[in-house]
Amino acid sequence: MLPRTNVFTPRTLRTRSAALLAALMLLGGFFVPLSANAVHTHSVVASPAIETGSTATTYTFSVTNDGTDSINRVQITKPVDFSGLSCGAAPSGWAISTATGTMCEYTDGISDAIDSGETLPFTIDVTTAVLAGTYGWTVQTQDLLFGADVSTVNVDIDTTAPTAAITYSDADGRVKAGDSLTITATFTEDMDAGQDVELSLRPQRSRSSRDDS
Repeated sequence: MLPRTNVFTPRTLRTRSAALLAALMLLGGFFVPLSANAVHTHSVVASPAIETGSTATTYTFSVTNDGTDSINRVQITKPVDFSGLSCGAAPSGWAISTATGTMCEYTDGISDAIDSGETLPFTIDVTTAVLAGTYGWTVQTQDLLFGADVSTVNVDIDTTAPTAAITYSDADGRVKAGDSLTITATFTEDMDAGQDVELSLRPQRSRSSRDDS
């Protein structure tokens, strides 16, 4: 009997190479971007979208699967000028697979993956940049078929306190008992709708009113 000869065609080699790569990724826990083979896309919303400089902040990244294949790996990398990164607790059914001073990587088996149309939040604690500006977080996702998608979500750092110009309406320019006033505060920048604005009024009698008494 003639010895058996294994014939490897280019297609066979490509198939076996792909299988070997998948096995290595599973065993080694490596996150390998495969955007060229992506079979899903994602979108991300970061909160808060604006924060003050040099401030310890907890950011929440809401990751939505806009594709068809379920996402089972999420990697979030901080902007260079941010510091003190600490990975928040993983969502239910997920685990922190890698945590460094620059990024957090979360993984899931299969049952709790982010299915098509679903959104899952991830939290990260960090100290914001010193200087004002727009800074980008990098978010990478990988699905069960090893397709990957990468995006950048921007957050703003504001280091300048707002000021306000105060005006009021009164027919004769004098405020008397029984008058009804409309007080308008015009701010130099957009204000957080969730914050209360305090206005302090200090009554002061005018010279003419003192003279009339």
